[in-house]
Amino acid sequence: VIAIVRLGVLLAVLLSLAADRFGRRPMLLATICGFALMSAVTAGAINVVWFTITQFLAKMFLHTEYLLSNVSILEEFDTGTRGWAVGAVSALCVMGSGLCIVMYGPIGGYPYGWRILYAVGVIPLL
Repeated sequence: VIAIVRLGVLLAVLLSLAADRFGRRPMLLATICGFALMSAVTAGAINVVWFTITQFLAKMFLHTEYLLSNVSILEEFDTGTRGWAVGAVSALCVMGSGLCIVMYGPIGGYPYGWRILYAVGVIPLL
């Protein structure tokens, strides 16, 4: 399951190429919505196949979002602040993952605790 989910990163590279055709901003917004939607759908997964498919797509959207945000930073920021901005985005990504790990402690013990963590992913759509 983990290996299949991680293959979504490969499609992220291909999806990020669509930004040249449709524009970075629309693609960035689409990937934010796609990731939030796939996270919410993952919360309702009825079996391991459904979980794997939704997480594969979520991983694809998330990494496309990360690639496009870095490209945007590299194009928009001047050379003096570019490194700081890329580092800030990377640090925030790691902090988000860390927050999920920390929150799993108190929530994970409940029967559907892991589903709550995925359902929180819909917040960017609100």
